[in-house]
Amino acid sequence: MIVLAESLRHARLRAITTALDSGAQGGQIRVYAAPQVPLYATPGAATLAELHLPNPCTLSLATGLLTLKAPPERLCLQTGIAHWARLLGGDGHTLLDLDIGLVGSEAELQLDRIDLLAGAAVRITSLAFYEP
Repeated sequence: MIVLAESLRHARLRAITTALDSGAQGGQIRVYAAPQVPLYATPGAATLAELHLPNPCTLSLATGLLTLKAPPERLCLQTGIAHWARLLGGDGHTLLDLDIGLVGSEAELQLDRIDLLAGAAVRITSLAFYEP
């Protein structure tokens, strides 16, 4: 098993925030219905919602836990069941994909509801990454 020093874990997390903060507008979170596609592939499903992260996006980084500032609430673009999300850097490049589930699930991005309705508000109250 590989165990990284805390300084290296923080460096990996800082690399995520650097990429999210690149460009003038900062990072984006795009929420999709199924099916999930491989990283860098063009999603076949419609974008249910698109949220823009504040720039800079870091709220805190301590003990291997990166917490991002919550993005402003946005209106849902399409009706559907949220299944996965893609984070894009401020320059528009794909950074990482996340599973979506209900609060309390093991999904990386947890929402209080995953059945989204077009025109309804989408709110993410917290977004954190843990580097063990």
